[in-house]
Amino acid sequence: MARRGTAALARLPRDDFPYLADTAGTARTIGPDDEFRGGLDVVLAGLRHRLGTPD
Repeated sequence: MARRGTAALARLPRDDFPYLADTAGTARTIGPDDEFRGGLDVVLAGLRHRLGTPD
């Protein structure tokens, strides 16, 4: 996620946007494969929770 938008968000003033700036700073170090797998894990966990199935 090391694109211009992510870099711009990482430069936001931490006093005004602490969570967004920190998250963007971390996101800059994540590769596209890990980003995809992480997002897929979130979606699947939500579906499992919604359907009431165990992990």
